[in-house]
Amino acid sequence: MDKHQSLKSIQRSGDIILGGLFSIHNVDELPVHLDHCGKLSLRDLLRAVSMLEAIEAINQDQNLLPNITLGYQIVDDCNSLSQVTQATVQFIIDEEEHLLEYNEQHCSEANRKKHQSRVTSVIGAASSSRSQAVANILSSYHIPQISYASTSTIFNDKRTYPYFLRTVPSDLAQARAYADIIMYYKWNYIGVVASSDTYGTSALAAFRKDVINTPICLAVEETISSVNRLTSIRSIVQKLKAASNATVIVLFTQKWDNTALMEEMWRQNVTDRIYITSESTVDKSFFRPPFGNQLFQGMLVTSDPYKIDITQENISYPVANLSFYQNNTWIQQFFVTNCLKSPPHQRRHSLSDFIKSEHLCQYNDTNRQPVPYMDFFYRDVTVVNSITAVVTAIQNMLSCQPGQGLLPNGRCPNITQQTISQIVTEELMIYLKNIHFTSILGQFRFSPIGNGPERYTISALHIHNDSYEFQPVALWEVNQQTDQVLITTLTDRVISWKYGISVPPSRCMEDCPPGTRVSSYPWSPCCGLCISCGKIGFTNVTNSLSCQPCPLGQVPNPNATGCLALPIVYLNFAQPLAIVITSLCGGGALITVFFIGVFIKYRRTPVIKSAHFLPSLAQLIAIIMNFGVPLSFMVEPTDSWCRVQIAIFTSCVILLLSLLLVKTYRIVNIFNNVMTNSKIVSQDSITKANIIQISIIVALMGVPIIFMAIWFTGQPPRARYEYTDNAIYHECSMVISIYTLILVIYVLLLMTACLYLAFRARKLPQNFNEAKFISFTMVTIILVWAAFVPAYAGTKGLYRNVASCLTVISTNAAILCCLFAPKIYIIYFRPERNSQKSVQQSTMNFMVEHSKKSVNIVSSKKICTDDHNTTKTTSSEKIANPTHSTVQDHKETRTRVEENRSHHDSTSTISTCTDHRLSESSNIISSNEINVEEDENGIENQSYNV
Repeated sequence: MDKHQSLKSIQRSGDIILGGLFSIHNVDELPVHLDHCGKLSLRDLLRAVSMLEAIEAINQDQNLLPNITLGYQIVDDCNSLSQVTQATVQFIIDEEEHLLEYNEQHCSEANRKKHQSRVTSVIGAASSSRSQAVANILSSYHIPQISYASTSTIFNDKRTYPYFLRTVPSDLAQARAYADIIMYYKWNYIGVVASSDTYGTSALAAFRKDVINTPICLAVEETISSVNRLTSIRSIVQKLKAASNATVIVLFTQKWDNTALMEEMWRQNVTDRIYITSESTVDKSFFRPPFGNQLFQGMLVTSDPYKIDITQENISYPVANLSFYQNNTWIQQFFVTNCLKSPPHQRRHSLSDFIKSEHLCQYNDTNRQPVPYMDFFYRDVTVVNSITAVVTAIQNMLSCQPGQGLLPNGRCPNITQQTISQIVTEELMIYLKNIHFTSILGQFRFSPIGNGPERYTISALHIHNDSYEFQPVALWEVNQQTDQVLITTLTDRVISWKYGISVPPSRCMEDCPPGTRVSSYPWSPCCGLCISCGKIGFTNVTNSLSCQPCPLGQVPNPNATGCLALPIVYLNFAQPLAIVITSLCGGGALITVFFIGVFIKYRRTPVIKSAHFLPSLAQLIAIIMNFGVPLSFMVEPTDSWCRVQIAIFTSCVILLLSLLLVKTYRIVNIFNNVMTNSKIVSQDSITKANIIQISIIVALMGVPIIFMAIWFTGQPPRARYEYTDNAIYHECSMVISIYTLILVIYVLLLMTACLYLAFRARKLPQNFNEAKFISFTMVTIILVWAAFVPAYAGTKGLYRNVASCLTVISTNAAILCCLFAPKIYIIYFRPERNSQKSVQQSTMNFMVEHSKKSVNIVSSKKICTDDHNTTKTTSSEKIANPTHSTVQDHKETRTRVEENRSHHDSTSTISTCTDHRLSESSNIISSNEINVEEDENGIENQSYNV
């Protein structure tokens, strides 16, 4: 087993050759200390060492690939695209042909390597751009490639890169981890800067996709141009400086872009930002003063959780023998320009014997760069997993059982330990995709698209004077079966933020407290104002985007942070409005009782007689009943009570209107008979007329009762809850239907009929003119109801019932004031108008006026003569056997009447006629109104006739 080492490659022959690509030296980093492609990178050196250690351990393990030796060809690609391309081509050229063609002087060596196999798989490269160039070449030759650090999303396309695998997650996972970190610390206004290479553009696109459905906004989103880098960086820093609220900056940059960006941030004095980036892209030389604390304190980095400390006792890592490290060319070169700082508490470990005093920094050592002691003992398990994946796949190929293979039809690969050098790389790729093993840190398998487990360690940078340390604070990982993110806290160590212990804000606006919502500006959803929810809803979380409506029956509390149950309100006797209504009803009822007492006491006076005592008494009793209607609105509604309430309300209103209608019709009918018929109305006719009037009232009441019975059967009113902003009103709901319309139309017809008849009888004698007062009453009632209809329709619940109660009270008050109050006024304050003489004079004036208009003057003389004889006869029969004093009084009365008539020169003849007609009319009216029942009534009729 031959070995060959140089500054550019390390080789070892074997049955299976594994290629390795590592950026041991970085051509983009300055200064260049040696005559080669650049400064040595300790991180990549240790990656290459990890591959060497893993292969040495496998070759020494008799349980893994027994009798098979693993060889390697590790090349330093110098972080150069041309170098990595050249190295990849070198992998696929037949070694013997290459030596014979270009090194003919080494023919003996070529013959010795004649049977050496070509590279079966390649481990690397580190950066995505160099891995892309390698993959384009290796895919053409069907050679598997396993990268330990390339994270670009372009490799997820298996049609373009079918032979590419990686033991690290893609940038999709890294972008997702960054987004979760930002959400975890409740930052939502950030800046993003990316390199213009494959890694930067793909990572930026993935991050933008991850935050599109989150509250995170990008205040600055820039890509560093590769053409004019410094000018581009200067412009980007100016934009970051202007976005002062964007405290957090996410970096998807390569190390050289990161270094230039940090220099410009320092130059423009932008030192108040917190960076989130990958640990591999950070130039740790900036952690020294004066940059250190001011520029980087509080930086968060994501790194592979596969980075382990091999000095830990609980870590089982295959360390090679000491000669391996002592003879390694790259390790020797490292200690030429670097030295390890002496640890404060050095403990014994597997490589303690390798570290000599010359490897440690001395007091006067100024030519070498000091490196933290532990940095030399970190190993990247992603490289170890790459080697283990290849070995596991080959082991599975060798141990395949017929019929259980992964090839088509369950076929197994046609290789043995003796023919292992003839392994088919296409078959090796199939087995690589399906490997599953336990690594140092847990289970490992490739995802369906060839990515490693999505897992990152989140670390915080701690800087103390001239030393620094990345302290792990959490582990971010994704379950490969459920795709659920799990963030595990690894330590309770507090991050040293720039602004103190608390997490610094990175927001465009202050948090909107519960009870408010965020009203974003059109140009940025993260910037805006906090708007109070008020009465439209509530929020119980911070920075709510909308106000949630309260459930039915609830309203937001004063702070709009929750909901309060609305009170259930209905008109009841304990409320102030109900007390006022009850007082009005009680007062109205007492006044009505007083009116009834007055009517009974003065029922034999002309004013009460002319008001029709019995119908008036019925009206007053109905008014008392109507004053009780509002009390039915003060009971908690139920379905049954709603029917009773509507029935009481409707019946009482229609009863009042029916009594008014019949009374008006009776007055009109009496005076029509007087003017057209000279016969005296008999007692039987009066009784018959009363029966007819009662029947009319019953009929008028029966119609709505029938309608309500049908209505309550079909669509009855029910108790319901009416929800408003301030209360829940418990009320009776009347379904708008044909029944309610018919009932309303019926009430309107009754009002119209009353008003029409009252208008016809408006010019009757004053003492008999009930119709005039009924007219006033109906006009007032119509106005009251005209105001009630919109008031009822425009209110709800409690106030709707109040409107109904006030309408009933106003209707009763209108009848009392317009119809009955004038009579009470005459009885007590104008008693002279409550006399028979006043009634006779009023009636006489009406008849004179009526005769002037209706009797022809010429025919009146003849009619007057006939009527005079007839009247004379009738009068003599009625006044048979009078006493002497009565005859004398009669003569004196006739004398005074004739003296009065002498003043009417132009109407003497008509007056004579009118005198006889007046006597007859008075007799008829008296007979109809006072219903002669006693002999005393005869004397009254006699006085009326006189």
